[in-house]
Amino acid sequence: MVVEEKPAESQPEVRVRWANVERLRILAMFEIIGFHSASERLILLGGIGLPIFLILTNLFNCTVSDRRGFRQFARDKFSRLFYPWLFWCAVYGVAHAAFAMRRDVPLSKVFDPLMLLYGTNLHLWFVPFALVSGVSVAYVQSLTRKQSHGRMIFLSASAGAVLLLATAYVHTLRGFPAPFSQYIYAASSPFIGFAMGRTLLVNPEKRFAAFSVLCIAGAVFVPIALALPIKLFAVRFAVAAVFVGLALMWPGTSDWLTKKLAPLLLGIYLIHPLLIRFTKRGAVVDDYIVLYIFAVFLLSALAIFFMRKTPLKRFT
Repeated sequence: MVVEEKPAESQPEVRVRWANVERLRILAMFEIIGFHSASERLILLGGIGLPIFLILTNLFNCTVSDRRGFRQFARDKFSRLFYPWLFWCAVYGVAHAAFAMRRDVPLSKVFDPLMLLYGTNLHLWFVPFALVSGVSVAYVQSLTRKQSHGRMIFLSASAGAVLLLATAYVHTLRGFPAPFSQYIYAASSPFIGFAMGRTLLVNPEKRFAAFSVLCIAGAVFVPIALALPIKLFAVRFAVAAVFVGLALMWPGTSDWLTKKLAPLLLGIYLIHPLLIRFTKRGAVVDDYIVLYIFAVFLLSALAIFFMRKTPLKRFT
């Protein structure tokens, strides 16, 4: 089957600014930095930061690829993610090597062959996953774009719910080294994101009903009703899906700070573990962990803001 270069009804791409979605992404990034800083989940936000990013990434992979066409989208996605991944692999690789030399630690203890699958720092696993899942979602959308939205939403949401429970169970097992544990955790997100992305392609007057059915029935009641011991894993994704749905149903009005921060989020994600490594010292940080997380977020944003004024912009 031949993949279309562009949708038959191609329209000029219009960037819709979903203000509350961008605010949700900012909040999710704060939670991710909190987990990386303290290895603890923040109150009220516990565990939903990464699922929000995973779902939103694949949701917009579906809608954006529908406008651009598969091949253009795949080229853009590769350029947007692969080169930054290589750059930050080099940065963290140098940092790890310097750390090893300063402490007389053999490089074999610092570098693992499995790093070829995710990068020189564990958090970088998200980038190759986002690239592969993005291209996959775009390819499926190119093949099924003429299929009924309702049918595709039902099939993808059902597959996502089943896979969510399956991966939640597998994730409770021990013995999965990085990055396999992370990839298992994220495996259901392309299906959930694709289903929600197709709802954005439904006529606007039907959007509220489509999101309500998907978010509440598919993503929440199914995992919770099963009441399995593994439900916390599933509930995090379910709650994240509900927050995403609410943010899309209520777009909101953007503001100056949100407009400035939203484009920096990928760069903030890429750089923040480096800042944590060089700043987190002693019990004082642990006593004021929320302030520390805020400081890391702010410093990361400033670093990426200034990098984007230089030729290094393409890596942020």
